[in-house]
Amino acid sequence: MRKLTEMKPKGLKRHYNKKIKQIKNEFEIEKNIKNNLYFFILENNLIDRLKEWQRGINMSQPGGHKKAIQYLILSLPENSN
Repeated sequence: MRKLTEMKPKGLKRHYNKKIKQIKNEFEIEKNIKNNLYFFILENNLIDRLKEWQRGINMSQPGGHKKAIQYLILSLPENSN
């Protein structure tokens, strides 16, 4: 792939339109996952447990992704010894 500095305007436009489409697609996937998780919480009457769990946690701050990955890693069979 050519460097962005070497691209002509049409090439840059094509490149960025492709990137924008990719980001929009990734956003839609993440939104759908979260909406399905919300439905799971509601369907399984877990809303009260969620409310209790989130007390003391600033849900608008980043860090949830890192915590989730760490939890998953520690839950792997080879880490349960």
